[in-house]
Amino acid sequence: MKNFQSTFSRRTSQGFTLIEVMIAIVILGTGLLGTAMIQLKNTQYSHSSLMRSHVSMLAVEIVERMRINFDEAIGGNYDIAIDDSTPVVLTDCETTTVQCSSEDLAAFDLNQWRTRVETILPGGSASILANATIEPPSVTISIRRAVNQVNETQTFVIGLW
Repeated sequence: MKNFQSTFSRRTSQGFTLIEVMIAIVILGTGLLGTAMIQLKNTQYSHSSLMRSHVSMLAVEIVERMRINFDEAIGGNYDIAIDDSTPVVLTDCETTTVQCSSEDLAAFDLNQWRTRVETILPGGSASILANATIEPPSVTISIRRAVNQVNETQTFVIGLW
């Protein structure tokens, strides 16, 4: 009887069974799959955050351009609908030696800004609506971009002073 017990205890302590190894592999695989999913979501959220930062930067950029050309801004020369085409520029106000009129500067600013919106943002488009009837005058900027085949629009209302 003594030999039987010592033989039995040696067999159970020699290693792992196939079931134990398979359970360990399933647990490890599940953990690695969960880690990969977390990493994927992190990448998606980082990209979304980057695009939202670009949208905010673009809104501030056009407001600064409108503040420089204030009279045209409150006169409605920067107003553009979201589905309107990008304005054609006749005068390059950055490199030309000819003096740009304020109307030319407004068209140039809109052209440069809408081109940046369309270039930086996937499916990007934007609208601007100045409101000079209130004090201080303000501007409503809506910027649309494609997110997973769905359009997402962010709207900003910013004072021109």
